[in-house]
Amino acid sequence: MLDARQEFRHFEILRLGPDGQERWGAVSGTPIFDAGGHFCGYRGVGTDITEPKRLEQERLRLSLHIEELSRRMVQAQEEIRRRFSRELHDRTSPNLAALRINLDMITKASPAERSTEVFAGRVEDTRALIEDTTLSVREICAELHPPVIDCGGLFAVVQSYAQQFARRTGLQVHVECQHGEVRLANDLELALFRIVQEALTNSAKHAQARTLTVLLQLDSSPMVVMVADDGVGFDVENALKARHTAGLGLINMRETAEFAGGSFTLQSVPGHGTRICVEI
Repeated sequence: MLDARQEFRHFEILRLGPDGQERWGAVSGTPIFDAGGHFCGYRGVGTDITEPKRLEQERLRLSLHIEELSRRMVQAQEEIRRRFSRELHDRTSPNLAALRINLDMITKASPAERSTEVFAGRVEDTRALIEDTTLSVREICAELHPPVIDCGGLFAVVQSYAQQFARRTGLQVHVECQHGEVRLANDLELALFRIVQEALTNSAKHAQARTLTVLLQLDSSPMVVMVADDGVGFDVENALKARHTAGLGLINMRETAEFAGGSFTLQSVPGHGTRICVEI
């Protein structure tokens, strides 16, 4: 372009400054000719665009990061759907099959058979199967969207889930919250509950813990949600280096916190338990 001796606008140049740092500049120039039409040089101006360039690169980085988060959130949602699909199948299909067998036998029973204890036992068994199936469906629906969160908020739903979790796993779960009446945006409450839910599940699966503690500081700035266990712990640095093989639960918690506009920290030492903390 310079050899062609043509006008140019906003030509970007990258160079090193006196401090050794990269600096971006934008230059514009107009060729100058003498009276005889001979080229004399260029007249132009230059502008330091390092900061706009930095902001542009930061926007690009954030855009790529959001794309990655979105992709992983879709993966997490698919994993949740698969999990609930398995639960729905495993917890209801056997009951429904047994119900069909019972109903077939009940409808085919003769008047004489209907007066026997065997027939009465089959009717009672059918009633029990219906009740068990109904309970299973309710529990699965509560896992998908716990109704307590709509009327009671984050503290209420965490406390309710902790009690169910303790009965199911045999672990001791303590929930601490000084201002449980504080309500947050619906989406934020659900996101934080999912993080607590995932953290408790991870502890039950991997930590070999006996006691778990959930701390909610809903009136502080930043707001804090913390889950700690007294389990075996692990080497965090090695776990983060092996991100591609890290558990989906850890990735889900981190990215759910980031989507909610917060930060996620993980602390663990082999033999001394694990603690996750979300600040918003």
